[in-house]
Amino acid sequence: MGEHFRRFKDEAFIIRTVKSALWALGAAAFGSGTILLLGKLELMPILVWLAILVGCASCACGFLLAFLLLRTSDRQLAVRLDEELMLDERLETMVEYINETGAIYELQRRDAEAALADIPARRMRKGRVWIPIIALLVGVAMLVSGILVPDMREVEPPPEVVPFELSVIQRAGINELISYVDTSPMDEPYKTEIKDDLTSLLSALELATTLPEMQTALAKAITDITESTRESSSLKEILEALWDGADEPTKQLVASLNSSKGTTYDWGTFAEEYEKLLPLYLYRGEPEATDEEKLTDVRWLLESLSMRIKGALNASGIPETDSLHSALTELCLFDGLNKDGERVLGIDGIYTSEAIDSYAELEAAVRAMHEALADRLFSASLGLKENSDTGEFVLRKLSVLFGVEIPPFERPDLDDEGSGEEDKEDGTSQGGGIGGGNEYGSRDLVLDPITGRYVEYGTLYAAYNAIVNDRTAPGYTLYTEEQKKIIKDYFDLLYTGFDDN
Repeated sequence: MGEHFRRFKDEAFIIRTVKSALWALGAAAFGSGTILLLGKLELMPILVWLAILVGCASCACGFLLAFLLLRTSDRQLAVRLDEELMLDERLETMVEYINETGAIYELQRRDAEAALADIPARRMRKGRVWIPIIALLVGVAMLVSGILVPDMREVEPPPEVVPFELSVIQRAGINELISYVDTSPMDEPYKTEIKDDLTSLLSALELATTLPEMQTALAKAITDITESTRESSSLKEILEALWDGADEPTKQLVASLNSSKGTTYDWGTFAEEYEKLLPLYLYRGEPEATDEEKLTDVRWLLESLSMRIKGALNASGIPETDSLHSALTELCLFDGLNKDGERVLGIDGIYTSEAIDSYAELEAAVRAMHEALADRLFSASLGLKENSDTGEFVLRKLSVLFGVEIPPFERPDLDDEGSGEEDKEDGTSQGGGIGGGNEYGSRDLVLDPITGRYVEYGTLYAAYNAIVNDRTAPGYTLYTEEQKKIIKDYFDLLYTGFDDN
């Protein structure tokens, strides 16, 4: 075999080796990527060591298989070179008679070698090298997919779409709430705002077909109603401002304005606490003190009280047009006539009046102020309490109708020691009653006699109360008006529980 033919034979070996390496790398990438991808798709455990092992085995097998299949004999190489280099079968003849002797054969071999002498080996065609390159790219793509595809074990399944349809009880409950708000003593514009929110909620729920749609509409309504409820009552802000750093008379004033039992707020409860305030305005020092000393002490007390009230009103951020703000300002600045036509002064007028020159006159003025302004303070507090009660009732009813949690409407905690002797205006009843004395929406489990299943008391109450509302409505003649009243009173009692007091 001549030297020049051997050059082309070495070049063919290099091409064969490169092609085999490309096939090997492609097989390795494809094998490793397949193992990783199967693991990511939860078809098998994710085993990195197995992916590496399969990749190495695929590489070795791919190289050996390609190297064997791409093997080329001398005769095949000679035929190929004759075609590529247009040598008129010189190399094929040379290889065919390579072992023959004689002058003619020797001349032929020399002629074939001479034809290859001036041709560089790199001119030999590589022969479809793009095929192993594509195989390599496919393998790399599989490997990249196996690495980049997210692990299906870590991907949360899409949430189940839960259907929703507004029930008869829920529809009746919202209509009942709209009527309740419309007839409530709540001030405008908050009454109209809450009615509009409930009407919009009902319209949205009529169109809702899935649970997320219902939850979205309900969340918006609850947020808007809560905002209107908070804006309708300044009681919390003013009482907290008064209570912060207050002295004994100021705290007793706050206690009277915040006095309620369960869900009631009446004059008797207010008056009981307000009466405790009067002795705190008067002299409580040494009995043998002179009249002048008593005057000085009480005037100083009244001046301090006035300053605390005015400072708290400013700190609360509540506008002067607010009813409770106006009533407390009047307590300080009042100068008018009582129901008997007698002139009455507020706190400022009493301690600055030069006409009051004895302690007896000052005490009489304090008592007159106390009596004349009590109803004004009560009316202001009651109006704000009715505003917040209306909004809170709507929120609690929505909570029961749709089984959602409503954040508590926070009230000021006026217990110095934090003992929690009673829940002041936290929206819960202290009584026993059916359902443990809880209000609308109790979580106690009770047996539903119709279905035979245990359900939350609030849910059962809502269902039966809706029926009662229908049966006691005007125009329903099965019961007399007296019987209707008894039934409604009974269900109201179930709602609030028994009052321990």
